[in-house]
Amino acid sequence: MVLIPILVLLPEGAKNRAEIIRAGADVVLETPYDLKEVELQAYALIRRYIIWESKETGSESLIEIGSLNINILKRVVYWNQMQIDLVKREFDLLYLLAATPGRVYTYSQIYQSVWKEYPQDDVTNMIYCLVHRLKKKLRKIDVKA
Repeated sequence: MVLIPILVLLPEGAKNRAEIIRAGADVVLETPYDLKEVELQAYALIRRYIIWESKETGSESLIEIGSLNINILKRVVYWNQMQIDLVKREFDLLYLLAATPGRVYTYSQIYQSVWKEYPQDDVTNMIYCLVHRLKKKLRKIDVKA
């Protein structure tokens, strides 16, 4: 069975919402669209898809880079079998960077991925502080950060 998350955006006054859901849509939103709601619904669908996919394949959804192991479903990080305690945003940042090695991100892109919203102001200092806290935790256990 293949599971594909489906989010449908309907024009105002559309009368076929029930048909679309019966046809397999997971989420149906009508105009006027709240862009924040669209983003959050899409994020939730992707998260459920990742969880379902990992259960279906028997995978734990792990990212392994040398001695660093990131369990995405359990949101746990290990270095040489020693657990690293990370808060939500530290984990999200580490996961973002580990999942896309070699990719360069702007401050705005990091903010959108970690905070799950579009930045309203300059976020440079917030990202700098988050990176600093993460590197400090990794240095405590002698990870080359």
